Amino acid sequence: MGKQYIDAVGRTDVLLGRILKTVDHRPALRSHTLVILTADHGGRGASHYEAGKLRNFRIPFLAWGPWRPGRRDLYGLNPTFRSPGSNRTRYGSQQPIRNGDLRT
Repeated sequence: MGKQYIDAVGRTDVLLGRILKTVDHRPALRSHTLVILTADHGGRGASHYEAGKLRNFRIPFLAWGPWRPGRRDLYGLNPTFRSPGSNRTRYGSQQPIRNGDLRT
């Protein structure tokens, strides 16, 4: 969470805001563009490897655009996946939604 990281997050936030504003202000884009925001891992700083800490394996997965269902639970929309709740998922059982599951 050093200065360079915080600065990079700030720059990314500004750029994402520009994208969303551009899409929102252009009807042709607004009706045909879906923006997905996710991450490759959770946690904070360099010590995000502890499997027992929820913040280390829970990631954002946000959708913005005309086809989004509006504040809906992804697990309610995808019943073949299992919500892990606040537990780390074990492989070999029904799996949670992962950012790699995003399909067009």
